Amino acid sequence: MQRFLLPTLALLAATAAFFLAHAQTDGDPVVLRVGDRTETLSEFIVRFDIALNSFAAQSGQPLDDATRAQLLGLAPSYLEQRAQEVALVAAAEDAGVTVEDAALDARVAEVRGSAPDDAAFEALLQESGIGSVETLRTLLYEDELLRIYFADVEAEQTIEDDAVRAAYDERQAEFTSGEQVCARHILLETVEDAEAALTRLQDGEDFAELAREVSTGPSGPNGGDLGCFERGMMVAPFEEAAFDGAVGEPIGPVETQFGQHLILVSEKVDAAVAPFEEVEASLRSQLLGEATNAAITAIIENAPIETFPEQLTPITGEGDEPETE
Repeated sequence: MQRFLLPTLALLAATAAFFLAHAQTDGDPVVLRVGDRTETLSEFIVRFDIALNSFAAQSGQPLDDATRAQLLGLAPSYLEQRAQEVALVAAAEDAGVTVEDAALDARVAEVRGSAPDDAAFEALLQESGIGSVETLRTLLYEDELLRIYFADVEAEQTIEDDAVRAAYDERQAEFTSGEQVCARHILLETVEDAEAALTRLQDGEDFAELAREVSTGPSGPNGGDLGCFERGMMVAPFEEAAFDGAVGEPIGPVETQFGQHLILVSEKVDAAVAPFEEVEASLRSQLLGEATNAAITAIIENAPIETFPEQLTPITGEGDEPETE
């Protein structure tokens, strides 16, 4: 667990306390069920609180009142996500997956090690919405359990050689590189400067050396080297001149919004499909990932998941509007 997932958020902690008070007043209803496993509103709120912290931190948003009000509307969607997580945890445990205490202790120690002392660690737990080491252990247990389970599911998948070959034939576009040009350029401000530089090139001066001397573009110190590029990667006038020009002969001046260009094409590469042997390993890995994802999706779809979003009113606020005459 990385530190950036645990931002300071006292206001959300106060909000969560308010929600928990409502949940207790309403008898803490069940909000999701997977077989004989349930999660109540108060338990869900703890998870949702942590998720909001993480979402705000990753998106770089300050979690002020306005932003928090918008994010609280994500509760029904997060309920569906949480139900799927519970279903996968249940499937992993039913499959006999276990997490060694030593592995869990090591992960807790890793998180604790991100804080300089015990007081800072405790503050980290409170500010993140996790609240306690017990909750942290539960989160890390589920994460480690699912990591092992997903690896087990992946190990059960078999990708036959014929399937890899068939995928290669069906997905030719993925392995096709477009026509490319490899080139250098010299960028100058005026036509007069560009024509003067072109004369020096025609008199035999080295293109790369001249680029280092006079080019105003960022590639100048590198001899004007642009590497290789496909169509659509450069501005239109420059691209047209580079693809239409002859290899080894200075081209230009070519005007673009950046100035006047002199271009030297060193190589042209035709569009081509990568040989099967070059992509076989990566394609097999891709197919394995797809098969694993499909298997995980099937586990979720076949799980006896029930959710009760109507019980989320203390979070979403829906249904709380006063009646008017």
